Amino acid sequence: MGSCLAYVAEESLQKPRMAIESFRHEETYHPEALKPAIDAYDRTFRSMAGYWARRRAVMVGNMALHYGRFSRLIRSVAEKQGFTIEV
Repeated sequence: MGSCLAYVAEESLQKPRMAIESFRHEETYHPEALKPAIDAYDRTFRSMAGYWARRRAVMVGNMALHYGRFSRLIRSVAEKQGFTIEV
């Protein structure tokens, strides 16, 4: 068994959420709440477009770095076992 302690290096923004009134209906359905809630959500999400684009670029870069290291390890193990990997 092990344990891990960590801290957040930087705070990240929470993804916008739809207003609960737009999807929770008690006793009756209120379609008039949908359009304003969707419009507000869309405005909020569009205002954060730059943030999400930067975040996605970092995530893609991190994945490439991780899998690049992993594939180099796999290649060396495979070659030691007599396999050849052509890219």
